[in-house]
Amino acid sequence: MPDPYGFDRETAVVPRPGDPSSYDAELHEGWRIGRGINGGLLLALAGRALAAELGGGEAAHADPLAISGYYLSAARPGPVSVRTETLRRGRTVSTGTASVRQGSEERLRVLATYGDLRGQDHADVRTSATSPQLPPPGECAGPEAAPAFERGWFEVQDAGSQIAAAVQSGKIGSVIGTLPGPDRPAVGTITRTAFTTGLNYILLVAAIIALASGVISLAAIRGKDFAQQRGPGSA
Repeated sequence: MPDPYGFDRETAVVPRPGDPSSYDAELHEGWRIGRGINGGLLLALAGRALAAELGGGEAAHADPLAISGYYLSAARPGPVSVRTETLRRGRTVSTGTASVRQGSEERLRVLATYGDLRGQDHADVRTSATSPQLPPPGECAGPEAAPAFERGWFEVQDAGSQIAAAVQSGKIGSVIGTLPGPDRPAVGTITRTAFTTGLNYILLVAAIIALASGVISLAAIRGKDFAQQRGPGSA
């Protein structure tokens, strides 16, 4: 486990010369969980890049107020790049996005709002949360105790993403063929059940729409016939 006091060093981002809003960083082996890099570390990298992006200029908003992260693929130890974009600069807050990539693979996409907490000593900006009571590190369960550790938890997540994309594109058969033998029957059953359930819902909605359209059309026809029977001179 990395030195806890070295977290700032491990999450440092370096501006890329000649390429505004781009930063470089290094993911260290010590932050690996299973076969992927800790997600909190990735979020911290993106957060520090956004602090550098939004904290400059006249409206210096370097303090994160709200941040959402979307993990798209498993990160590995090694070089990583962060690309930031300012979406809006306001008087009190600014909003931006950050994309963490390794080569052509995007690992994390972040949307965040930043402000300036300097001079807020009169306000209570502290958290009321308390640290959880945890056993010493030596007594904690290791990553080998996590589900699917032999294949890697992040590899299981990647497989799930590939299956979902294959269902949407109609290529689920080819993806199931690449899975380990013991997993294929279960994935095939789940996929067929999901497809059947989705189809049933679609047919049900279509039937409701058709019924509603029929009722509306019948009411319109009956109303027109009633007006013709009465005629313009009817009392």
